[in-house]
Amino acid sequence: MSRPSEFARHAFLSSRSPEEAARILVEGDFYLDEEPPLLFAMRRHPGVDLDDDAMLSVVFDLFEEHEDDPDALTAAALLDRLAEASRQRSRGYRATAE
Repeated sequence: MSRPSEFARHAFLSSRSPEEAARILVEGDFYLDEEPPLLFAMRRHPGVDLDDDAMLSVVFDLFEEHEDDPDALTAAALLDRLAEASRQRSRGYRATAE
């Protein structure tokens, strides 16, 4: 099976729902250079407002937490954690601005 063109694949991934993008990321069903379109798709979740680096940090932390039981990690748990990190960041910005 040949790899689809990079442009077509990125367009496909970035058009996924946040839930589907999170599932693809959790299941590892992507190539190494395809994180940006997955993050773009997950950022459309109403609670997620982080830049790529912050999102990847949350993803890596969550993967590390589930290292002993990777099957326990779900797309919903990933989106929940990203939303919580977004809320914490938002509260932190407000506290510094006051």
